[in-house]
Amino acid sequence: MQAAVSLQWLDEMDAVRGSIFPITSESKGLNQQWQFIGTNFVQGEIDIHIYNGEKLISNASLRKQRKGDDLLWVGRTNRGEDIRISRTLQRKPATETRSTYQGKIGTSEVLVTLDWGKDRRVNGFYQSLTSGKSYQLKGDNTADGFIYLDEFSEDNISARILLEKKTIGGKLVWTGKIFNPDGRINSVTIYRE
Repeated sequence: MQAAVSLQWLDEMDAVRGSIFPITSESKGLNQQWQFIGTNFVQGEIDIHIYNGEKLISNASLRKQRKGDDLLWVGRTNRGEDIRISRTLQRKPATETRSTYQGKIGTSEVLVTLDWGKDRRVNGFYQSLTSGKSYQLKGDNTADGFIYLDEFSEDNISARILLEKKTIGGKLVWTGKIFNPDGRINSVTIYRE
């Protein structure tokens, strides 16, 4: 199964947490999400517990490896499933392209600005026209046609967003879901004229 994976380091506690969104032809990841929490007591090793909602479904130990420009976390779950999480490291500053979108996150009208790096990293921000609040966005589009973003409020992850690219009525549209820490899941639709 191919998936978009978010990995957040909690340095003050030697801990990690994150999310896994499947992005295969059978499941586009918008209705399925797993959470994981774990520890990073030993440099280059993490142990994680994977949850489907409140239910523990698996454990895994992962080790860090480097292969060329790729950073890998590899291991196996207690159910015998191989895990390989990869990220291409950026050696030189990547040229960016900026795009501006408008649309809705939940019921809030938003303006979104995204900077696209050649290393497939995506950074930006959005402003809610309803509340006036702004949020930072950081993520990637390592799987073609998908963007995975972490939303930040005051340097803390406040939500996770998974979007899929579509063309609707001649417009480039990104549609998907925003997953809030309190369990709320809302729709996201942003588009460019």
